[in-house]
Amino acid sequence: MKQRPTIPIQTREEAVAALAAHDALQEARRMEKQVNAAAAAMEEASLEDLRRKRIAELQSKQSKALEWRAKGHGFYTEVSDQKHWFEATKASERTVTHFYRPTTPLCELVDAHLTKIAANHVETKFLKINAEKSPFLCDRMDITVLPTVVMLKDGNICDKIIGFETVPNLNKCSTEDFERRLAFNGAIDYEGDPRRPKGEGARKEFSVTNIRKSKLHRGTVDTYSDDEDDD
Repeated sequence: MKQRPTIPIQTREEAVAALAAHDALQEARRMEKQVNAAAAAMEEASLEDLRRKRIAELQSKQSKALEWRAKGHGFYTEVSDQKHWFEATKASERTVTHFYRPTTPLCELVDAHLTKIAANHVETKFLKINAEKSPFLCDRMDITVLPTVVMLKDGNICDKIIGFETVPNLNKCSTEDFERRLAFNGAIDYEGDPRRPKGEGARKEFSVTNIRKSKLHRGTVDTYSDDEDDD
């Protein structure tokens, strides 16, 4: 046991006060150690909790990615007819469909962009369909210009890229800029603000104004499908 320090004493009151001060200091130090130990334990528990949450998030993402790939995500796939298009779009939460014509050179450029983007965005299903063989879809979604890219979220049209209307100088657009344009209304996941171009060479023509000028024929996949069945 530690000995209390020898303190010069002149009066009994001074001795009592000195001993009380020494005891108070020792108690304060003990309390400080207890608080520090409790804080360290809380910090360790908090870090462990964060670690468990992070692992759970990663496991959830991995499970979701496997589910998406089982549905054909990660590839740019052509559907042969309108029936298969309905089946494909109903099976996925988000889809991007390129309505193309084989004789339109610009459609080949869009194909090249979407092939690369599809491989990096398994959260969305990427499709293409020959517009000339899809008169019902083109009529119901007001597709009159090719190429047109239609984006769906939960069966609803959330955005369109209509030739040069929403992407000026589409023939000079990079894959990175095309990817950014797809993210404007959430068709794909994107880190950062897709409306803010990255780098000096990024295209600045993509803007909210361009989106608002798009003619979105809003509706659900079920609505289009039901109408087709009635025809």
